[in-house]
Amino acid sequence: MIVLLRANRKHIQELANENLVGYGWSDANFEECTSADECLKKVMELDYTDLSGRQQGVFRGQFRILTDLKEGDYVVVPSWGGIYLAKVTKSGFSYSPAYGKYDQANTITVEYQKNDDGTLRNISRTELTEGLQRRLKFKGTLNRLAEFQEELQDVIENKTLDDKRDEQLQSDQEALKTNLMARIRGGRTAMKSGGLGLEELIKELLEIQGYDARILGKKTFSGMGDADVVAERTDPYLGDQKLLVQVKHHQNITGEHMLKQLVHIHEHEADEWGEYNLIAITSADVSEELRKKYEGVGQPISAIIAGEQLAEMIYENINKFSPETLKKLGIVFGPRLLGKTI
Repeated sequence: MIVLLRANRKHIQELANENLVGYGWSDANFEECTSADECLKKVMELDYTDLSGRQQGVFRGQFRILTDLKEGDYVVVPSWGGIYLAKVTKSGFSYSPAYGKYDQANTITVEYQKNDDGTLRNISRTELTEGLQRRLKFKGTLNRLAEFQEELQDVIENKTLDDKRDEQLQSDQEALKTNLMARIRGGRTAMKSGGLGLEELIKELLEIQGYDARILGKKTFSGMGDADVVAERTDPYLGDQKLLVQVKHHQNITGEHMLKQLVHIHEHEADEWGEYNLIAITSADVSEELRKKYEGVGQPISAIIAGEQLAEMIYENINKFSPETLKKLGIVFGPRLLGKTI
């Protein structure tokens, strides 16, 4: 819970030095009360006997906010031009007679947020939303701030607008990659069926990376050998780079057959394809056991790209795909508001 508590601004620092925030009604010692109702009765007898029934109801409501405060809750204390934030460290009331002269004898034990130099952290009102700024003008001593919980939690954690933007972008990125791969796996895109759509996507991805790429015919290889895309480029530092790519449009797990198809090319058609790095790409996942058996230095297959890795590659180049491809994938770009919407 986060509440607004309007303390005596002139003496906030003095009480803060003792890890306290005061809220008045100093003629009544709340620490002596055995219940909230007893404290309420005591205050009504001492200070509020002339209040109307409606005014007494408002007071009771505000007082019960105090009784609901517990360890771990936060208190927002308005200051000149800003707010202080204090975490409740002890449930219940304390009575500090020395602060009675400020009408701040009844206190809550708190820990104020501070700057690195030990001074109280004062958050300017200009850093708060218009709605919260208006609420800070509320004339009552106490007020719940439930509707500003998310905003104030960000302030408590010292998150800037840039931090929130970065967090949301990261969240959006992960959601896009997860949902995109789920769509591809489940056939819920407008790509061509039968695996051809994914082959075309991989071809375009390779072209984005500077390769000349083309889709191979189904009778290019003998026996069980099979690959779908051939790609070549010349790098000024690495020289000629040649890839032979097998593409599988699977949902859950891709097994060993895809890898054996590439190995067959490596073992039986080396004269024509021996200079090519063999790459296996699948929309599904591949077990670690198969990776250890087939992938990497000393193994026939240079790289196995599966599931999340493929989604990452697509996302990293998302702005470079053609509008037609983005449309087929169901990806659109547009303005986005930070935070929750109505």
